[in-house]
Amino acid sequence: MNPRLVFLPGLGADASLFAPQLDVLGGETPAWIEPREQERLGDYALRFAEPHATAEPWIAIGFSFGGMVALEAASRLSEDRRPQGVILISGLRSHAAVSLGFKVQRAVGGLVPRGLIRKALEGPVPKAFAKADGLDDRCTEALASMARRADVDFLMWASKACCSWDFGGDCPVPVRHIHGKHDRIIPYVPHPAFEGGLAELADAGHLLTWTAPDQVTGFIQRALRSMMPPAALDR
Repeated sequence: MNPRLVFLPGLGADASLFAPQLDVLGGETPAWIEPREQERLGDYALRFAEPHATAEPWIAIGFSFGGMVALEAASRLSEDRRPQGVILISGLRSHAAVSLGFKVQRAVGGLVPRGLIRKALEGPVPKAFAKADGLDDRCTEALASMARRADVDFLMWASKACCSWDFGGDCPVPVRHIHGKHDRIIPYVPHPAFEGGLAELADAGHLLTWTAPDQVTGFIQRALRSMMPPAALDR
C-alpha cells in the first residue's frame, strides 16, 4: 500500500504551493484549524493532526511553518498513528534554526493593525517574495492570489507561535530535508547531530516547490523510498 501523503503549507499559503508535486505524486492538503487563545505550536499540531492520523501508513510533508507542525505532530502522536516519516521543504529542524531576525520581524508584525497587514498581503508582500525568488508571471499571480486569501488572524497567531517554538530536534520518525541555498526568508541552518539534520540544497530560494519543482519532486520520491519498505511502494 502506498503511503498517504499529507502536504502542509507555509504561512499564508495553501495547496497551490504544492501544485507541481501533487500533479505527480498525489496527496492531500488539509485546511488549518482555528487555534485556541495563547495555544502553543506543539499543542496546536497535535489537535490539527489527530483527525488525519490513522494506522494507515502516511508521510507528513511540511513547507516552512508546515514543517514545524509536521515535526511536532510526529513527536506527539501515539506510535500507532504517527507518520512514517517527515519531509521538510524550506523548513526548520528545531528551534535553534529560528533566527533572531525572524523573531524581531514577527514581533514587530504583531504590533501592526490587521488592516495594514491585509493591505500588505494584497500588494508589497507577494511582490517582494516574487522578486526575491525570481518567479515568472504565472507563479507571481498564484502567490498574489494565495496572499489575498490568507487568514490574517491565523497568520498573527502562527507568527507568535513560531517565535516561541521550543522543539529541540529529536523526532521518533525519519526526517528528510530539502532547502534552497539562496533562501533569505528562512536561511538554512544544518543540524548534523540529528538524523536527517543535513539538507539537500537546491539552487533556489524559499519557494523552491515552484522554482525547482522537479528537484523537489525527485527528492520526495527518494525520501519515500528511504522511509518505507520496498513492498509498500508501487508507484
